[in-house]
Parts: sequence; C-alpha cells; structure tokens
Amino acid sequence: MGRQCAMDKGNSDAGKRKKQVVGCPANYTVKDLFKGAMIASNNECAEVLARYLEGGDLQAAIVRMNNRAKELGMNSTWYGNPTGLPGASSKSDNVSTCEDLLRLALVMVNYNEILQVTGMGYAEISNGQAVNVLRNHNHLTIDYSGEVDGMKTGYTRRAGFCLVATARKCDHRLISIALGSNAPGTRNDIVADMINDYYSSLGEAN
Repeated sequence: MGRQCAMDKGNSDAGKRKKQVVGCPANYTVKDLFKGAMIASNNECAEVLARYLEGGDLQAAIVRMNNRAKELGMNSTWYGNPTGLPGASSKSDNVSTCEDLLRLALVMVNYNEILQVTGMGYAEISNGQAVNVLRNHNHLTIDYSGEVDGMKTGYTRRAGFCLVATARKCDHRLISIALGSNAPGTRNDIVADMINDYYSSLGEAN
C-alpha cells in the first residue's frame, strides 16, 4: 500500500458531485487513499482507488467489483459505482443485503492490513506537503477502542444510515450489521447493543 496515486478532482466523477475533504491535485499513497475511503467515507478516494486498480478505466473497475461479488456468492449485490453515491435512478443505485455484506466482511476480516486501517479512530494522511487528520465515521472504533476494528459506514437517502461493524474480544470475532437506520446515533446504538449483548452472553462484558 506504499505506492503513490495522483488524485485530480477534475478527473473524478465523485469530485464533481460534492465538495470533498481531501484537496486536489495531490499525490497520496494507496494506503492513505484507503484510509480516506474507509475511515472518512471519502467518495473521491474510493473512485481514485478503483481507477488505479484498472489503469484509469472506471467501468472496468466496476465490472471487476461485480465479478468479485459473484465469486463471493453475493448474489443480491450489484455495484453501479465504487463510491456508494446515489445513481441517477434507483435502478442504477448500488444494491446489497445484510447477508451479502456479511459474506464480504467475512473475507475482509482475514486481512490484517484492512483491519489495521478500519480500526483506527483517527488517522493521518499526507500528500507530502500537508497532513490531514481524519476521524472515523464509525465512532464505535473510538467508543470501543481496541475491540471494534471495523469496518464501514454508509448513507444515502434511499438506504438510510448503515454500518457493518467488526469486533474482536477474547478471541471471539463478531460482525454486526445495521441497515436503513433513520439517524447515525440510532445505527450506532443498535450495533453497540448487538456487540454488548453478544459478549455479555459469553461472560466477556466490561
């Protein structure tokens, strides 16, 4: 993840949709772009990473994402873009289910490099000239530091507030998923309750 990527807002579809936190043009490491995408839900970082993986070809990256989803048995999932931003209509929106997101998370928790990033409550990213500090949109990584180590928040008007959270305590791994909440606090409370209830049932509550 130490390789460099150039980020240019003028070439990013996500950058044209809304103002982003990360300024452009600039050079970031792949790891820092991954931090931006996973920790701060920065749409532009997600798109730049997708383009990077396919030599700048965004459509090829989307095809790759959908092919990988099928390989993982995510049969109710379809990606229209790498950012999660709403499509022009509901037919072009990204679509998934709790079951499919669980399948994806079960694969991702096998990669320590991913969890090292998604478990950060705060993270620094640098373009060689300036350093920005990102706060994780998944506040459970802060409230349950050392236990919650991921993974990703999401929001659109159609989908509501969503969270796939991963936790590990006393060698017990838990993945909790909440979709369609009406507020981020509600989403976090639902997932926190699932985490606390699970570990309480094992006699591992704080």
